[in-house]
Amino acid sequence: MTEKDELREKYRELNRRNPFVRHNHIEVTEIERDRAVLQLVIRPESRNVYGLVHGGAIYAMADNAAGCATSTDGRSYVTQSSDMHFLRNQAEGTVTAEAGQNDRSR
Repeated sequence: MTEKDELREKYRELNRRNPFVRHNHIEVTEIERDRAVLQLVIRPESRNVYGLVHGGAIYAMADNAAGCATSTDGRSYVTQSSDMHFLRNQAEGTVTAEAGQNDRSR
């Protein structure tokens, strides 16, 4: 089994045990060292009062993507600070977050 296969299985199991990502229909679709791609299939409970995917759902998925990408080194991390700029929104389909670890100097 390759490192990529091992990471994929590890994060599938983590998703199965994580009630937050299960409840919000967030799924890891790609994982490798220092990189993760997560998706959220928009459902009625993912939408805000205007019928668009809720910004909190997008942020939660992005935060989880960053956590997955960073923790591929085998350690645990938490987000201390984050900034997000919403460029557009949508009412249906799939939303994707891609995260990568650029520097491990700290």
